[in-house]
Amino acid sequence: MSIIDTHELILPTNPDDVKRLSALMTDISNVMQIIADKQSYIKDVKKELKEEFGQEFVKQYMRSATLYHKGTYDEQVIDSTNLQSTYETLAPDAP
Repeated sequence: MSIIDTHELILPTNPDDVKRLSALMTDISNVMQIIADKQSYIKDVKKELKEEFGQEFVKQYMRSATLYHKGTYDEQVIDSTNLQSTYETLAPDAP
C-alpha cells in the first residue's frame, strides 16, 4: 500500500486501496443505517409497551430482553444472590 504522510493523516494512494476503502465505507454506512432502523424499532416497541403496561414493566422487560440477548441470566442470578448475601450480612439493620 502506498501512502501519503501529511504528518497528521495518512492517506492511501494506490487506486485499489482507495477503491477497497471506499467500498468499506459504503458497507459501514449501510450497517449504521440498519442499526439506526433497529434502534427506532426498539424505541417504538418500548413506547407501545409503556402505554399498555407502564414504565416499570418496560424497565424490567428491557432488562430481561438484555439478559436473553446476552445469555447472561445465570450470571445475573448469581450476582443478585451475592449482593443480597453481602447486604444482609453487612447491613442487617438497614431498611
